[in-house]
Amino acid sequence: HMPIKHSFSEHVMGEDSQQVTGEAQELWAKLKSSGVKEIITGHLHYASSYEIEGIRTYVVGAVTSERNNQTPRFTEFVSDGEKMRGEILVLEEQ
Repeated sequence: HMPIKHSFSEHVMGEDSQQVTGEAQELWAKLKSSGVKEIITGHLHYASSYEIEGIRTYVVGAVTSERNNQTPRFTEFVSDGEKMRGEILVLEEQ
């Protein structure tokens, strides 16, 4: 649910727990050693993507305006069978 690492936010897996921080570090190491190239997370209420250490992270966003730093938006994922592409879709507020 929470990003394992983030390029600028401190809201990451283990932000309130040293034990969970250790688990996040172990998970990150396993993802890297397994050749994972992309992961999907939530929790931050805004849509974005960034790359750290060769792993692209997609933060999916939030479709409501409550507790959202952006206008409502979400990330749609499309796969051609070999590569996944995330596209941020902005919703019109009504």
